[in-house]
Amino acid sequence: PDHPYDWAPPVGCEGLWAIGYHEGDAPKSRSNYVPVVHPPALDKEHIYAKEAKLIEMCLKEKAEQRQVWVYCQQTGDKRDVQPRLKRLLESRGLRVGVLKSKAVEPREREAWIFANGHKFVVIICFPKLVSTGLDFFDKAGSFNFCTIIFYETGYDLNLFRQAAARHWRIGQKKDCRTYYLYY
Repeated sequence: PDHPYDWAPPVGCEGLWAIGYHEGDAPKSRSNYVPVVHPPALDKEHIYAKEAKLIEMCLKEKAEQRQVWVYCQQTGDKRDVQPRLKRLLESRGLRVGVLKSKAVEPREREAWIFANGHKFVVIICFPKLVSTGLDFFDKAGSFNFCTIIFYETGYDLNLFRQAAARHWRIGQKKDCRTYYLYY
């Protein structure tokens, strides 16, 4: 539901249904690919319900002078939702940053947040990138991501809980809000 367009089979399996699996332990190839379903491609220009709700929530938080951290699960090369969300939010006048694992090494993420937190109203990332040891606010007041929105949730409950606790830390002066969007 979060990526209802641009469905394509794996490389080397062109012409087959988009969703499937590779059977056995042999290297993945067309010969061991088992197609299961090919979902219809929906209109990429349409803003879907969860996207519209995210936009509405981020605009509301901005109006209250609150910064928002958005978590997404689909962040890989194949079905990354982050660029689309960034584009949709920026088209509504929000300053949006994306924290990517390949762009910022783990030991540099806290410094990245401190260097960039004041620039954005919204930051989007995969929750595991910031799930432990990082605070979403600067005690000096240059940034405070006191609202967290899980645009997509995962299946790792420990990661989920850790990621949800980034804004509620010793020294936080604002009320913290955590939201979970789903279909």
